[in-house]
Amino acid sequence: ADQEPYRLRVLARVLEQHGGHDEMVGDLLEKSARLRVERVLSGNATANEIAVTAVERAKAGDLAAAAKLYRGALGKDYANTAWRLALIDVLTRAESFEQAQAETKTLLRLRPGLPAAVRRLEELSLLVEPESTVERAADSFRSN
Repeated sequence: ADQEPYRLRVLARVLEQHGGHDEMVGDLLEKSARLRVERVLSGNATANEIAVTAVERAKAGDLAAAAKLYRGALGKDYANTAWRLALIDVLTRAESFEQAQAETKTLLRLRPGLPAAVRRLEELSLLVEPESTVERAADSFRSN
């Protein structure tokens, strides 16, 4: 169990349920997190371990790292809907609207009509101008 972050977390949860082991639970969770991050950095992490680390980076406000990690997790589990939605949300928070829109379109190809993806695409369409509109505005500006 020493080298397995998941097993350490399970052990911590079992101890937590039995009560009175708060310090040990904290130590096990801390060690689990540290081992998971080490595995992510070494390239030996599972897709789930990468995604958990992405969640932590997003909560800490490191949106660029979170997006990179979500992409890494999706590289191992391309069709994971929850992670792709989380990536879309991270990209939107980072104001990378075009990338978020592209990820949303990918998700809709994987899961046509998925309500959460349709909703995000509608929201993003308000934040991203179509290229033709931008190009027309630029051409108009140059001609004046």
